[in-house]
Amino acid sequence: MAARRVCSAVLAIGLLLAAAVAAVPPHLQLVTDTDGGLSLDFHAASCPQLEGIVRAAVQAERGQDVQVTAGLLRIFFHDCLPQGCDASILLDGEKSFGPNASLQPRALQLIESIRAKVHAVCGATVSCADIIALATRDAVSLAGGPSIAMPQGRTDSLRPATNAEVNTSRRPSPT
Repeated sequence: MAARRVCSAVLAIGLLLAAAVAAVPPHLQLVTDTDGGLSLDFHAASCPQLEGIVRAAVQAERGQDVQVTAGLLRIFFHDCLPQGCDASILLDGEKSFGPNASLQPRALQLIESIRAKVHAVCGATVSCADIIALATRDAVSLAGGPSIAMPQGRTDSLRPATNAEVNTSRRPSPT
């Protein structure tokens, strides 16, 4: 019975991820890539430990609370849908905005914890947008979902999106 619930949860997570990717309008990128610099080895020289740090942190957090996977998926979706993956979801102006106000605090804390670890080891060379993407990818994989290659090299937004920049009708409700 427990195995059936786990399979159902993994299937639901996979479908949610597929729906999140499919819901991104064609005029928006799933990544913010202002200079064409996305690649699988973007941080290979500047932060070779990056993927290991992210995966270890996500694995440890999932050991405490498996629901963090759903929290990370929702953060990734809410960040990427409006204007591309730029970590603007972590800015106070967006965290408190309507549907974002109910994002899972533990998942947000995990992203901050990973950022602090990565920056302590590598300096501020890795964007929060890349950290969100890698953490979400690892959480889905650790939950039994697909393991995908995740290009890196996104840039972080320095300000929340304005209402004119965001089609708020496309965002999911907080429940």
